[in-house]
Amino acid sequence: MWVDPGLAMLGQLKTAGLTGIKVLWTFFERRIQPLKARERTLFQYSGVGDPMRVSPEELEPAEMRSRVCTMIKNKLTTDEEADLNCHEAS
Repeated sequence: MWVDPGLAMLGQLKTAGLTGIKVLWTFFERRIQPLKARERTLFQYSGVGDPMRVSPEELEPAEMRSRVCTMIKNKLTTDEEADLNCHEAS
């Protein structure tokens, strides 16, 4: 079954620093619908002109932060807050 290898891969990514905040930020930053069927995989995203984008306009970091917080709907942990601050500053 594909679940066990998938969980192992996610564990490796988490160990390498992947967080839910980073995943959500990437979806909003790239203006991509996460569960939409595509011809290519997300890692092949090529930039603002990519047809995977659902909107050509770029969001300001403060707007992306607001959208991530809306998706989470919980009080952020200290680590999540630091992660968001890092993304917003870059």
